[in-house]
Amino acid sequence: MDDIQAFEALKRQREIEWPVPEPFTEYQRPAFPLEALPQLFQAFAAAIAEQLQLFPDMPALELLAAVSTACAGKVDIQPHEGWQEPIQTYTMICMETGERKSPALKLAYSPLAAWQAEKAKSMAGDIAANQSRKRLLQKKQQKAEEKGDEAAADTYARELAEFTDITAPRILADDITPEALATVMAGNHGAASIWSSEGGLLSILGGRYQNKDAGPNIDLILKAYSSDTAMVDRVGRPYEIISCPALTIMLAVQPDVLQQLMGNPAFMQRGLCGRFLFSLPESMVGHRKINGSPVPEALRAEYSRIIRYLLDIPYPESKHLLKLDSDALQLFDGWAGEIEPKLAGEWRTIGGWANKLAGLTLRLAGQLHLAACRSWEVPISGREMAAAIQLGRYAVAHALAAFGICAADADVVLAKKVLEIIREKRLIDFSKRELMRVLRGPKSTAFDQALQLLDDFGWICRDVLSGDDAGIGRPAGMRWIVNPAIFEGQ
Repeated sequence: MDDIQAFEALKRQREIEWPVPEPFTEYQRPAFPLEALPQLFQAFAAAIAEQLQLFPDMPALELLAAVSTACAGKVDIQPHEGWQEPIQTYTMICMETGERKSPALKLAYSPLAAWQAEKAKSMAGDIAANQSRKRLLQKKQQKAEEKGDEAAADTYARELAEFTDITAPRILADDITPEALATVMAGNHGAASIWSSEGGLLSILGGRYQNKDAGPNIDLILKAYSSDTAMVDRVGRPYEIISCPALTIMLAVQPDVLQQLMGNPAFMQRGLCGRFLFSLPESMVGHRKINGSPVPEALRAEYSRIIRYLLDIPYPESKHLLKLDSDALQLFDGWAGEIEPKLAGEWRTIGGWANKLAGLTLRLAGQLHLAACRSWEVPISGREMAAAIQLGRYAVAHALAAFGICAADADVVLAKKVLEIIREKRLIDFSKRELMRVLRGPKSTAFDQALQLLDDFGWICRDVLSGDDAGIGRPAGMRWIVNPAIFEGQ
């Protein structure tokens, strides 16, 4: 660049009203609003956090997932006539290895596991007798067929067709195939839950056990979020219809599992990513006590009593409707009205997720209410809805972080390299072509995204006089002018 060009660039640089540039720091992730939980759940989540030496985000969300597991398939939330929102939620908590994810998960789901084991034990005799009667019918049918007694064979065949297998309720699963999950749900009024501290579920859904050309097998997972009727085909066996599937997912995993979810185009395009409540808690590693105070047994017992009470609610023929009182409805409508314009504005980058935010808020309100009140006959209060909206705001910030970190990682890395070159060479202005001569490797489109990111953050701006009509002595093509703040502190 000759002296005249440098002078022109410097002049334009000084004419611009530059903003304070935003640093490339981690996305802001607010702390979990523990005060939004019912009192017992507040105390239990805080006690788990103290014992395991972590922030309360993970235990708090896991306790709510336990309520979701216990109530899914039993209760819907109805804010307005014609709108019924299921209560179940999908949650993904992302923390690095060594963050004690498995112990936290176990403390939250232990009442679910104990209840399931006790039911299996208490029903073992009835299940054995039930299967014995079935085998006798099958033998009678076989003998009638061997004798050529068509009438008797038909009678036994009809009895078998109408025969109802008795099974112990199974509400918990880990990394399970969609086909096996369908069987579990069909045997438990359409309800089940997946709790895992590993990422195997997403590998399975992505097609680990399928033909690689078949694509992700996520239909049941998608439909079970909204309780839409699901039909699952089985190889060599009759297909299964689940009229009102209700699935809870609680994953406490390492960040690479989040990348796996976001990095699968089918998961993103078909809406699986938009169904998760994300949480990316801060870490206490390096600042933990050697021995945190243990969870008081009284808290553990009371939490277990609440979850067992909810589990013992029978599955109704048609789900109970949990409504909102006038204060709650006013708050919810105001929140929904706040969400709508942001879908095309500041939340457009998470539009698919944010479109489900109002429904997620209702689900959380239902979970908070049933954790505290344990009745669908009493409507959700304004206080409970205000707490659910608090959780909704928390969820928005963490969703922005989850989607932003995964989408912008490569762009941010390249943008930081561009800043380093600008500082090193003390550039006043530059073109993309000039950068590509220095930074070989990234594609032209990658530079476009990185430069746009730098522009958005206020580090550079387009030179309005550059381009093919830039004037004598100016190279053709778009040029970028550098914010002088980039050199502060050098």
